Amino acid sequence: MKNDMTAIPFYINSIAGATVQRRTDRYSFGKHLHTSMEIYLIRSGTCSMDIGGTTIQCSKGDFVMIFPNVVHSFYLDGSGECTFYHIHFFTNLFARIIPSENTPVNLIHALLFASPACHRQTADSELEELTESVIRMYQSGAYSPAEINSLLLCLLMHVLHCSGWDGTVRSQPEFQEKYVSFALNYIENNYMHKILLEDIAKELHISSRYLGKLFTR
Repeated sequence: MKNDMTAIPFYINSIAGATVQRRTDRYSFGKHLHTSMEIYLIRSGTCSMDIGGTTIQCSKGDFVMIFPNVVHSFYLDGSGECTFYHIHFFTNLFARIIPSENTPVNLIHALLFASPACHRQTADSELEELTESVIRMYQSGAYSPAEINSLLLCLLMHVLHCSGWDGTVRSQPEFQEKYVSFALNYIENNYMHKILLEDIAKELHISSRYLGKLFTR
């Protein structure tokens, strides 16, 4: 049988960590960034986060998903405690999934375009159950990458649905502006390192030639 080169390799491990954490007494994790997607679901108490220059306060039931390469911090304002679900995973696999036939935008970009730095909402029962299932499966150690990737995909699709994205791109110029904005943000966050156009294009999952044309217009 001829190999299908469009197949999505769900056997690749995407998850970097999934756990329940508890922080107390003015805990603080300073500003940082990473290449993984990060999820918080607050179970009790309160906390604050600075994400892409915007400060948010979170309490029980708040779901926050922070996109890769976005500068952020996490801290407690008081001496109380905060308990939360915490997940890290890489997005490469899910950037190969096109959630709508109306546009070539992949799943990760659709989420990014709907909420540029992070997605925040009150967790509904489905989102809470999916988050718990990811952590439970990861903690068990008895899972295949395909199984946990399937849960992550369901979680991402549910978040996309909650974001209100209708599967269309309003206009070509607006679509292109999103790519340019992402590229400029990438440069700002990585300016201390050598940056090639090919590196940014790889993050966006588009050709470097196409990205180059956007910057010359």
